[in-house]
Amino acid sequence: MILGGLAVEPSPLIISRDELREVALAQRPDVMAAQRAVEAAQRTLNQTRVAANQAHFDYRLSLYQLEQAVGQPLGSPGPRR
Repeated sequence: MILGGLAVEPSPLIISRDELREVALAQRPDVMAAQRAVEAAQRTLNQTRVAANQAHFDYRLSLYQLEQAVGQPLGSPGPRR
């Protein structure tokens, strides 16, 4: 790798941020377990958000297709009285 005109070889002592985090967490199993639980909860939240957005898109597309089939707008649902 060339850096500022100088050839620099990557050092085996340089580790990635993820590797450093893994080493630090491995020394504290309780923290590692909590971190894994947080990461799992974040993944679940993201998957739920994706599913909700997909459901909303599917609903809007179905509404559009229904309006096209009927030939007129259906209007937006208002509060029931």
